[in-house]
Amino acid sequence: MSRRDILDRYEVLPDGRAVIEVAAASVSELYNNFDRNAPFIRKDLDEELASYLKDCCRELGRQEFVVRFVLQQLPDEAQRVRVASSMFTYFHYLAELERRDILKAFRRGGVLLLAGILAIGLEFSVAATIKNLEPLAAKIILEGLTILSWVAVWECTVTLVGGVPGAWRRLRRLRRLATAEVQFASLAAEVRS
Repeated sequence: MSRRDILDRYEVLPDGRAVIEVAAASVSELYNNFDRNAPFIRKDLDEELASYLKDCCRELGRQEFVVRFVLQQLPDEAQRVRVASSMFTYFHYLAELERRDILKAFRRGGVLLLAGILAIGLEFSVAATIKNLEPLAAKIILEGLTILSWVAVWECTVTLVGGVPGAWRRLRRLRRLATAEVQFASLAAEVRS
């Protein structure tokens, strides 16, 4: 599927931004039911809604977008502010978790790289001092240090090259969702159009 085919699935505003449209009967359908008694500002967004928004954001790539909630009845101004605020809070929270995971990956990668470098250094320093040992024992020690250094450096590479770029992309998408403009429309107005 080409990028053009993907973008054709979205309404595009005159300013070029795509519209991620979410239809629901009421504002309460946008939130998880498990925290039914919590005020909307503290509730988590519905898991399927959050997943849908993340998928749309991934699909749109770098295309600017707005999120439009189409409801049976337009919410009052207080509800609009609450929904926009809870969108920001929810996705900002997820972005912070992703940022922490990235920092953890960098720390882990750094520790592994340091362990690999130390194992290589130890291998060279031990090689000169174990000449008096039985050749098999010396060979086992040196091979063990070589394997340790390769494994540590390999794991560092996998952590930093394999995991961090994807995490950066997820972080950028979550930040974009947190700061996306939120619009509202009435389902009755949509039907008339």
